[in-house]
Amino acid sequence: MAHATALLSNLQIAEANLAEDAKGLNGLAIWCLKKYSPLVAVDPPDGLWLDITGCAGRFGGEAELLRDLINPIRSSGIEARAAIADTTGAAHAVARYGDEAIIASDAHPAALHSLPIRALRLPYEIADGLHELGFSQIGQLYNVARAPLARRFGIDLMRRYDQAVGNESEPLKTITLTDTPTVKRFFPEPVTHQEYIAKVLSGLVEALCKQLEQKGLGAHSVDVIANRVDNRTVGFRVAVGQSSHDAPHWLRLLTDKIPNIDTGYGIEALELRATHSEKFQHRQTLSALGNKTEADTDSLTDILVNRVGSSRVYRLQSVESHVPERSFKRISASKNIGLTQLSRWPRPSLVLSKPEAMKAIALLPDNAPTYFTWRGRRYAVRLSDGPERLFGEWWKRNAEVNSVRDYFLVEDTNGKRFWIFRRGDGLHPETGSQEWFMHGFFA
Repeated sequence: MAHATALLSNLQIAEANLAEDAKGLNGLAIWCLKKYSPLVAVDPPDGLWLDITGCAGRFGGEAELLRDLINPIRSSGIEARAAIADTTGAAHAVARYGDEAIIASDAHPAALHSLPIRALRLPYEIADGLHELGFSQIGQLYNVARAPLARRFGIDLMRRYDQAVGNESEPLKTITLTDTPTVKRFFPEPVTHQEYIAKVLSGLVEALCKQLEQKGLGAHSVDVIANRVDNRTVGFRVAVGQSSHDAPHWLRLLTDKIPNIDTGYGIEALELRATHSEKFQHRQTLSALGNKTEADTDSLTDILVNRVGSSRVYRLQSVESHVPERSFKRISASKNIGLTQLSRWPRPSLVLSKPEAMKAIALLPDNAPTYFTWRGRRYAVRLSDGPERLFGEWWKRNAEVNSVRDYFLVEDTNGKRFWIFRRGDGLHPETGSQEWFMHGFFA
């Protein structure tokens, strides 16, 4: 400290508070447990392990999960690094000493080769001893005889090496929440058959939902935790948009994920946890006459999200904009906010993400086309309505100060209805190129 203050006279010095550091790390672990993975372990003094097997799909893949995890931590002012690998040792080493990356199953040797020896989580005396012998990188241990190194440095060296490259498993001591509604079932013999697991799971779901109902709670996510005979813990998570204690719905979602359980040589216990639960809000779904007040799409949404990922299932929300392709945005499928009609003119049921150019024959400036060719096919127009003139948003982009679009609803001789527009007012070249575009379709 004296040497540091001599170099930097304005150096800020504070006493380390290890207890508060540990408390903060545990709080971060609980956040990860609720949001990202059912299996989270603390790696003191500054690390976390997350087993994300079967969890990445909800975020659109491992890369998306990694970004979703790291960006909030960094934005809060905490320096964070992360890596995804098949082994805890490789993930630990790359996150701390390598480049942030996703390590493929067969790429552990290449990813670890140039990392320093201390990346193997070795005690200082072992790392210093290896440096004295000329070992500075993990790759230098690949083709070295194991027995002499084990006799000199003990079993810790080769154990950490084997854990990093995947030759030896490393059970994690995962955290749990004490107030989490939980049910568990032990098996008299190790179980591997998915049919039997599904049968046991059915009873556990009934018991968990009954427990939630008695407490007036609904679960947003349920974790399935399997304890294997080789002392490993595996599991997966299923989440819903609206909190629920509906046993048939939860069983349907959980049963779809049973093939994701790696039973190994068998599991000896199965546990269900309602990791994220809240006060259950009852919703009115029937009118006074016994009819449904609205279509219930929540169940279908939950099934789709858990099968293909939340990034691929979404709703559309209206946005105030004169430009049609900017008049809506994607929001989470769990939010019950729909599109609002912002114009008195009709809008198509399907809008192309990008208008497609087409050729048209029309009398300028205000007439709809009599014929148009789109995607290599010629259409004859029977009926039309328009134009609806939309101006560019000049307050957002200088290029839109004079831009104009004239939209038409047209119907061809086969009864198909299209939403097309001309870029420009048909008279003044500064308003647009006067080209025609296809933008949507009516049901």
